[in-house]
Amino acid sequence: MSQPCKPLPSLINMSHSIVAGGTFNQHIDQRQYTCNGERPGYMHLLKNVATAALHDSVHVVDPPKCHPNTRVAIIQGTIDWALGQDKAFSGKSIWWIKGCAGTGKSAIARSVAERSSDEGLLLGAFFFGATDPTRNHVGKLVATLSYQISIILPEFRDAISAIVEDDPLIFDRSIGTQFFTLISRPLSAILSNQSTPLSTTPCLIIIDGLDECSTVEGQQDLLCMLEEATKSTPLIRFLVCSRPETHLKGFFGSPRMIPIVRNVFIGDDYAAIEDIRTYVKAKFTQIKEEHVFKHTLPKAWPIPDMIDKLVYRSSGQFIYAVTIIKYMESPRHRPDQRLDAVFNLRPPFKDFPFAQLDALYKHIICKAENLSVVLDILSFMICYPWAEVETMEQILQLEQGEAEIMLADLNSIVKFFTENGPPARAGCLHQSLKDFLTDPDRAGDLYRDLLAERLKHVARAITIYSTLVDHGPEKRLPNSLKAPIEYFVHEIRLCNGRGTPHLALQYVSPVVIQALRQYGPHGPRWGGERLDCEDDAHIIVYDQEFWFWFMFYLDLLEDVLGKKFWE
Repeated sequence: MSQPCKPLPSLINMSHSIVAGGTFNQHIDQRQYTCNGERPGYMHLLKNVATAALHDSVHVVDPPKCHPNTRVAIIQGTIDWALGQDKAFSGKSIWWIKGCAGTGKSAIARSVAERSSDEGLLLGAFFFGATDPTRNHVGKLVATLSYQISIILPEFRDAISAIVEDDPLIFDRSIGTQFFTLISRPLSAILSNQSTPLSTTPCLIIIDGLDECSTVEGQQDLLCMLEEATKSTPLIRFLVCSRPETHLKGFFGSPRMIPIVRNVFIGDDYAAIEDIRTYVKAKFTQIKEEHVFKHTLPKAWPIPDMIDKLVYRSSGQFIYAVTIIKYMESPRHRPDQRLDAVFNLRPPFKDFPFAQLDALYKHIICKAENLSVVLDILSFMICYPWAEVETMEQILQLEQGEAEIMLADLNSIVKFFTENGPPARAGCLHQSLKDFLTDPDRAGDLYRDLLAERLKHVARAITIYSTLVDHGPEKRLPNSLKAPIEYFVHEIRLCNGRGTPHLALQYVSPVVIQALRQYGPHGPRWGGERLDCEDDAHIIVYDQEFWFWFMFYLDLLEDVLGKKFWE
């Protein structure tokens, strides 16, 4: 970065001067002043800046920002908090905005950065990016923030230049040491000497995509830095945006952090859904007015049902709606035909509309340690929405509590509901996850055939039931164990109702027949007699309900295959 030379001290000793190649170097008080635009220390700082991490970086193509009239409340709330105008949270130095994948956290962070910069509140921002090697680690975080502060506070520029010249290896030190040396200490000194009111001093630092830092260790180092920074520089406000990963929830929810952290969850609530609707309607209007093929669009397009369906499928994910809109905006196609392809109302085009969304899902799911088991769990959640965790773990042959542990890195796409104890139910947060995992072209190696998965669930449910039968009614069956068989009963009846019983053959498999033959020559005998104990009566009703659906399933299969499986 080139700019006019800074004024040098009036006394110049030419015996300590060097003139070389148009660059004038003067050594005064053991420091070097370089009249080529910058001091050496500042030049060294610039070499460690991640320019793609800036909120207005030219290196980020089409960066996400909030559409006008959306996310209004949370953006204004952030500004009020940074200014100290929100008395309820005036003591909170950190605001953690967490949310599921694709809900628009980065758009909120970037919009806040732009507005706070315009209003003179922003000290600096760092936007992590998982796929960008220049900003998927914490190595350049402090240098990038220091550079931005030096632009806002000129006196800070001289201070850090001198610091880097005195310690050229500062960027090889820990992130905590870097932050204290290059930000906390010089900034505190400068602010303490300022005559302007502190309320008008820039105070906001934004860190977006913390979970996209490539290592958990790096994330933990950054978190420790934040904790120390709130003590050494209490005037700074930190806005942190990320997915609600387990280790991040543990840190921000720890007793020592609760007093200084404000938590806000961005999800699929009414406000988010209405913001998506506002965005979608505005974009449809823009397409009808500006698209190159606007003259080909039907007058009634889009019908309200299309907008409703698009908003519903978004499940609070701005990324889903944005992806579809961009797909429709293609200048080489008719927007209405592109939307029909999304809704499977016409054959698909050669390009895939969900490339960005698919990449996000792959990135999140592939972080799991035991991928095959994680995919089994996700498939179960998709097959039986908000299933009982106890049933899921029994059918998938997992230990109690193992499902929650296996999905610890997937909190941005799944959720466990707790009812005064261990998680009771679990499910996927986004409708589009099912579309992704069940499409072989989109999911690739992550693809799951739900019919095959259900057959495995049925076989396992039968095995569990058969092993408990001989022990009598004192054994307990979870309420939703019947779910896999109940689903197939409805499907088989539907096939027979269409006059196509041969389709019912797909609802049985060799592994299911093998499970049925565990009963021996006499077939299932016990139907779940009721216990005298009143406390256990509801549990036996569950057993009887499973037995009912189980026998119904067998009868339908016998009609299709013409034989008993245990003979």
